[in-house]
Amino acid sequence: MTIRKTAAGHAFKRGQGRAVWFLGGLLTWKAVGSDTQGHYELVEQLGKRGFASPIHTHERETEGFYILEGNVSFILGSKTISATPGSFLYVPQQTKHGFVVESEEAKFLVLISPSGLESFFDEIGKPAKSLTLPPPLESIPSPEQIEAVAVKYGQKFFGPPPTPDLNRQRKVDLKI
Repeated sequence: MTIRKTAAGHAFKRGQGRAVWFLGGLLTWKAVGSDTQGHYELVEQLGKRGFASPIHTHERETEGFYILEGNVSFILGSKTISATPGSFLYVPQQTKHGFVVESEEAKFLVLISPSGLESFFDEIGKPAKSLTLPPPLESIPSPEQIEAVAVKYGQKFFGPPPTPDLNRQRKVDLKI
């Protein structure tokens, strides 16, 4: 992997960036806090159907989700949102949210501001051996273990991850 990085900035081509296997998904970091003077982080996430996050909040970070490929359902506050390629979702700090991949596979960008969550993903995940989805997980941290790490990074959990077909189970409040 060729990384062009200088004090004046850096550039990655498709398929480049530091990659982490995280709970069945592939996270490829395009920018981290040390690259942006702490202003933001940008991570590309790839996951199969069912790849999800628990319902949670961030004490200080805001997040922006931009869907590149596939369908992803979000819980945003009290709303359920079905997002397709080209959709953007903004999550203010301290807002309950979570997501689940609905399609066979989805790819999306997550912009995190200010930076600070990269270490959470590193602590739970493992360095990826390739820019592919990970092999089946041999051991999965328990929800309690994940939550204990999350608390260190200012996250609070409110419920388990949404399940696929979320929008068929609940009334869809907003489609974008």
